[in-house]
Amino acid sequence: TALTEHFLATYVETNYAEAEWAYMTGLLESSKNAIANAPVKADVEAAYEAAVEAFAAVPTKDVVAANIDTWKMEAKTEIMMYKDKTLYREAEQATIQSIIDATKESVNAATSWIAIQTAMTNAKAQMDALWTAEKWDAAEMAVVIAKQDLMTYKSQADYEAAEWTK
Repeated sequence: TALTEHFLATYVETNYAEAEWAYMTGLLESSKNAIANAPVKADVEAAYEAAVEAFAAVPTKDVVAANIDTWKMEAKTEIMMYKDKTLYREAEQATIQSIIDATKESVNAATSWIAIQTAMTNAKAQMDALWTAEKWDAAEMAVVIAKQDLMTYKSQADYEAAEWTK
């Protein structure tokens, strides 16, 4: 395909660390599938362009070596600022802090750009799954209202004595 030809003509495996190369080859395969399954030409072109941009964003070994410490610092700062903990209940605040701590450890141990990206993506997904205090309050209020509705739905007066059961 045109995407494979572009990839082979533009990127050389020896210029990339193993993790980044594995990411790029996986991206190539998923992009080829997206192109093959695109229903219209515009979608094919969009998938092709997205793949080309994604390939170009992957840093070479030299770029990783020159920038990894900066990327680590930026990633740790970003994850600490990702969620406003004051919007969450105490349990979720503790979970957020645990996610931050684990992510900082993963980022510190990272030896590749993709390892940093993966740690950040996973941490953000975990944090995004947590409920804010407002969401918990709304859910708890819905339960209270549902219980009240259930309790007032029918009363003993609606039944004959033999039909009324608790």
